Amino acid sequence: MKAERFGAVASRLESTLGRCVEAPDVELIHDVRTGSRRLDAALDALERETCETAATRRSAAKLRKQLKRIRERAGRVRDLDVHRGLLAKMHAEGDSRAVQEEIAGLDAALAERRARRAAKFQQRAGKWLAKLERRAGNLLGAVREAGDPPVEAEAAELALASFAGLCGEIPVLDVGNLHAFRKGAKHARYLAEGGEDAWSRRTAKRLKRVQDAIGVWHDWLVLAEEARDAAGGRQTELVKRVEACRDRQFGSAMKAAGCVRQDLMEEWERFGRKKEARTEWRKTA
Repeated sequence: MKAERFGAVASRLESTLGRCVEAPDVELIHDVRTGSRRLDAALDALERETCETAATRRSAAKLRKQLKRIRERAGRVRDLDVHRGLLAKMHAEGDSRAVQEEIAGLDAALAERRARRAAKFQQRAGKWLAKLERRAGNLLGAVREAGDPPVEAEAAELALASFAGLCGEIPVLDVGNLHAFRKGAKHARYLAEGGEDAWSRRTAKRLKRVQDAIGVWHDWLVLAEEARDAAGGRQTELVKRVEACRDRQFGSAMKAAGCVRQDLMEEWERFGRKKEARTEWRKTA
């Protein structure tokens, strides 16, 4: 089952990357970055449920390295698309000419940077696609040769285990580690989405909530840095507006992360106790 899901996710990413050879528009770039993360999560699940061999370890490592490269390059373009979208929301009735010019100037600079990065992505997309197809195929071949996998774990179980590990690595959230926490939560979410049962869907939904809240804050954080740079470090009206949005979103992100974290860790502890009880029952039966 995990191999079938991995193959399906890989095919979708390959198709999306192939279309970027023609024109890496906003939606395609978003789909590439999301697709690379989904495939990374599918790979994680596949590794957990596969008889480990030297061939599977080697193939998985090569594929993961390729996915990271694709995701990082797509992210450089996608971030600018998001920041331009946020900037468009900054227009307000009664804006002074100075503010209008500042918004237009920053947007023009972001658009120019986006065009350069998108062109580089487009040039490399075909090469990345060939490597992705080859490495995903090699991994599936190694998995088949490894033999029958052990009993599969529920997708929600894999997701909660991943999230519990993340919480252990980042016991206290702050402005310096919140973005890293989001990336870990996103990976756990994609693990949960590998299941079709209600538990997995519910787990994925809660993880998406914290992922989205932190993501909005981080987008405003980076946009604030770009606005300050464009203003030469001056506290212009636009810079003040963006920073105010950033600060509001930080509070929302911390609240959402705290609530979801407590909820999922309590569920993970309950699951662990139930699993331990079932194991003890089987030993005495």
